[in-house]
Amino acid sequence: MKIYFALLLSFLCIQQSVLAQNDDVGDKEIYQLFDVSLENLLNVGIVSASKKKQSVLDAPASAYVITKEQIMQRAYDNLVDLLEDIPEIEIQKNSSNFSKNIITVRGVSGNEKLLILLNGIRITPTTGDFYAFGTQFSLVNAERVEVVLGPASALYGVDAFSGIVNIITQSQGDEKNTVVNVATSYGQYETSQSTIYTSIKADKIRLSLAGSWYQSDEPDYHNLYKEDFRWYNQQYNPNGFVLESPFFQQIREVDEYADTTYTREFEMPTKSYFLNGEVTYNDFTVGYIRLAETHSSATGTDPKYAIRTSGALIDMFQEVLYGKYKYTSFNKKWNLQTTFSQTLFQLRPQSNYVNATTQYNVGHVYSLAQSSKFEEQLNYTFSSKVSTIAGFSYENLNATPIAAPSIEDIDTSEPLVEQDIYYIGANPNEDSTHVALKQQFFNLNYYNYGAYLQTQIVPWEFLDITVGLRYDFNTRFGGTFNPRIGFVFKPNTKIRFKLLR
Repeated sequence: MKIYFALLLSFLCIQQSVLAQNDDVGDKEIYQLFDVSLENLLNVGIVSASKKKQSVLDAPASAYVITKEQIMQRAYDNLVDLLEDIPEIEIQKNSSNFSKNIITVRGVSGNEKLLILLNGIRITPTTGDFYAFGTQFSLVNAERVEVVLGPASALYGVDAFSGIVNIITQSQGDEKNTVVNVATSYGQYETSQSTIYTSIKADKIRLSLAGSWYQSDEPDYHNLYKEDFRWYNQQYNPNGFVLESPFFQQIREVDEYADTTYTREFEMPTKSYFLNGEVTYNDFTVGYIRLAETHSSATGTDPKYAIRTSGALIDMFQEVLYGKYKYTSFNKKWNLQTTFSQTLFQLRPQSNYVNATTQYNVGHVYSLAQSSKFEEQLNYTFSSKVSTIAGFSYENLNATPIAAPSIEDIDTSEPLVEQDIYYIGANPNEDSTHVALKQQFFNLNYYNYGAYLQTQIVPWEFLDITVGLRYDFNTRFGGTFNPRIGFVFKPNTKIRFKLLR
C-alpha cells in the first residue's frame, strides 16, 4: 500500500497563547487574556499532542492548553463554553435537532469527527454515532483542558479526524490536600446548575468524585424571534394549525391530524448531568464516567414543521468503566501503560420527534453502541535527545444503528428484529389501505486492531523532529495507514516555526 507524505506547511510564528478571543469581551480583557509570560507558558505541559508530556510551545501540533485558573477566570462551566473561545473552532448552537450544537473545526463539521477524552479515556461514542454536544461535558473537576487541532489519527486512530480535546482532571494533577467544593446557581428561564467536587488522599490511596446537574426551560424563542415563530404565534398556538410538510403546504388541525393531544404551550427544556468517580492506589486507577443529556427534538427545525412540546425530546447517555496501570522501570528510562475501558452509548427509547415527518405523532427513535477496548503502550527514553512510543490496541464493537422514527413503542428487553415496528404511515394495523412496510434493524459486531510507533529526536537545540505511523485494521472497513511527521524550529526562546504533516 502506497503512503503519500504531503507536507502541510504552516509557518506558525507562535508565542502560543492558551486562550482565544471572545468577541463579547473588551480590548482590555483580551490583552489580559493573552498576557501570559513566556516562563509560565513554557511550564504549561501538554500530553495529548504526542502521548508524552512536553511544552505546549514545542508540541508538534497546533495546540492550546487552558488551565484551571483560566477556566475559573472565564467562568467556563462546560466544553461548549470553552471551545467557543478557541481559534479555528466554531460552535453552531441550537442548530441540530439531534446533536443540538454542531462542532466545526477548521471548516470540518461534525461532532463525531472530534475526539473528546477524559484523562485519555474516550467519552464520545466509539462507533462514530452522532451525539449531543451540550452541558453534560462538564469542567467541574478539570485541572486543565488540552485542545489539539487537526488530524491526530497517527496516535489515536482513524476517527480522530478534526482534533483532540482532553480534559485532565484535578485527581491527575498535583493536588495533595483533601478538597470539598459545592456550588449551585439559579438564573433566568428557570435555569439552575449544581456541582460537587471532592477529593480525599490518604497515604497511597486517592478517592475523587465529581458531579454536575443542569436544567433549564431555555429562552422563550417565540417571543424573542417573533418573525421566525410567526406560524406558532398566529396559527398553531391559537388555532392548533400545522402544515402537512415543506412540500405539501396543506393546513391541518393537529388534533384531527395526529392521534395525540398537545397543550400547545411553548416548551423546549434541557437537562443534563455529569458524573465521574475515581480510585487510585499507587499506579492503579479505576474509574467510572457517566454523561446524560436531554433536549427538545424540535431544536434547529423550522417552527412551521415541528411542535415545541416537552414530550418531544432527544434523550441520550454515555457511560464508561475504565482501569489503568502504569509500571515504571527502576532507572526511569521506560514505562509501560495498560488501559482497559468498557463503553456504552444509548439513544434511549423514550427519545422521539413530533414534526411533519412523524405526521405530528410521537415518533420514537433508538440506537445502541457498546465497546470493549484494551491498549498497551511502551514509552522508552534512550537519551535526552531520543525517545520512542510504541503501542497496540484491541477493540470489540457492537452497535444497533438508529432507524427511522416509529409510532410503535420500542422494547429494549426484546430483540428489535423480532418486534413489529413499521415506518410511519405504513402500518397495516392502522389502515388496511396502507402498504405494509416493516423497519429493518441491524446488529453490527466488528473488531478494530491498531498498532502505532512514534519517535521524537532532538538533533540540535533549535530543532525537534517527530516521526510516527499507525496502522488500523477494522473487520468492517478494512485497513488504513496514518503517517505523521513534524519539525519544530526554535530560532530563539520566543519564536517557533512548525512544519507538520
